[in-house]
Amino acid sequence: MSHAPRIAALTAALGLAAIAAPALAETDLTGSWHGEYTVVVPTNARGEGPRFNQAEWKLDITEQQGNVFYGETNFRRQGADSWNTRQVTGNISADGEGRIGILEIGTEPPYEVTGVVDGVIDDDKLYVEFRSLTRGSTYSAVLEKTDADA
Repeated sequence: MSHAPRIAALTAALGLAAIAAPALAETDLTGSWHGEYTVVVPTNARGEGPRFNQAEWKLDITEQQGNVFYGETNFRRQGADSWNTRQVTGNISADGEGRIGILEIGTEPPYEVTGVVDGVIDDDKLYVEFRSLTRGSTYSAVLEKTDADA
């Protein structure tokens, strides 16, 4: 019995996997992404907390080269007029799995990292997990691409 058909099928499958793997790593994320979430903030210095707040998040990715990107993140409690703004740098995993990593960075010197985001791209949505490095807050959100500023 010849193994040629099985070998040909396996070779074709591996070839398709090799072609498909970089596809997510090359996904264009530039544009505005928006989502809402519940955030938990631990007890503060005045002994208040923990607090659970409804909030919204805008992620504006302005530049991308290959699988790395740069932009701005804006977040606020629902109903608030002003946005909190930070810079972001991020990457899409090179393995084609659609995982993303983002660092949130202050907008003024000394430009310290203030938060870490892990997530995944799926069905044109970003499923993300945020962890603050300064306030101890955490949340999960689903961000969807928007055409207009929210």
